[in-house]
Amino acid sequence: MGNFFVGAGIKADYALTSRLVLRGRFGWAEVLKSHTGFEYGQTSSIHSLWQGGLGADYRMTRHLHLTAGGDYSYTHRAQAAFNNAYPSSNGGFSIAGSFTGFRSYSSSLSNDLTLHAGLAYQF
Repeated sequence: MGNFFVGAGIKADYALTSRLVLRGRFGWAEVLKSHTGFEYGQTSSIHSLWQGGLGADYRMTRHLHLTAGGDYSYTHRAQAAFNNAYPSSNGGFSIAGSFTGFRSYSSSLSNDLTLHAGLAYQF
């Protein structure tokens, strides 16, 4: 059928001195509806993502900058499957019309942390 995506975020930079800038960001996103319909069943899933990060940029010379920071993300995924086809007594399948049967449910969580440091050259 279709996916509906929504999200929001904010990013801010703050100069503590003329050489040091602190950076922060925070965001959220979610796939609200994800359906895959087929003749005898349907699956539905929800995906949500939270992200945040902090960083710093220090100007060492006119052209060289030292950068460092960390990023964190949390992801949740849930999926459910429904089926309206049931085994019949003759070895085939019978269709139960609009009555759907709950077949399976799965859920997973992910936490990720990334640290980074680098040297940047400003032209």
